[in-house]
Formats: sequence, C-alpha cells, structure tokens
Amino acid sequence: MVAPEENKKSVSELIAELFELTSDYIRQEIKSTVEHSVARPLRNAGRWMALALGASTLLALAAIFLAVGAFQLLAEIVGAAWIAYLIVGGVLLAAGVGTAMMIGKETDEG
Repeated sequence: MVAPEENKKSVSELIAELFELTSDYIRQEIKSTVEHSVARPLRNAGRWMALALGASTLLALAAIFLAVGAFQLLAEIVGAAWIAYLIVGGVLLAAGVGTAMMIGKETDEG
C-alpha cells in the first residue's frame, strides 16, 4: 500500500488561499448579479427601442405614400393640382396638430 501524499501548507498560505477563493466567489456573484439585473434588461430595452424605431419609420413612410396617393386621386378628381395640394396639406396639418395636442395632454397628465 502506498500512503497518500500529504499537502502540508502553512497557516499563512491557507489564509491567502481562503482570501483568493472568497474574492473570486464575490467577483463571480457580482458579475452574475450585474448580468441579470442590469445588462439583460438594457439589452431587452435596446431591442424594443429598435423595434419602435423601425415601426415608426414604416408608419411615417406609409403616411407619405398615402398622402401622395390622395394627392394623385384629388388632382384627377378636381382637375387642378393646387387645390389638391391645399386639401392634402390641410388634412396633414390637422393630423399633425391633433397628434401634438394628444401628446401634450399625455405629458401634462403624466
């Protein structure tokens, strides 16, 4: 039978090893906590912001296409382009003012 090798360490080495293991554990827990509490929610918020930016861009583009289509239709119906410009411009202006007033009410209440 072979006797197992004995690891004899001094008290100062054991204390140093304990301090190193404890500090490594604390670093690991802090990293995990930051990942779960800060980094992941920020990543999710970034995804939602990108989605909202894309959706608002597509909505604005759709509004432009609808306005051009309405202008083309009105120009054919009315026969004069300047009247069609006035009608489409007035509708877009009214929609913009209405939206601004709704946003203003929400910020005053909140």
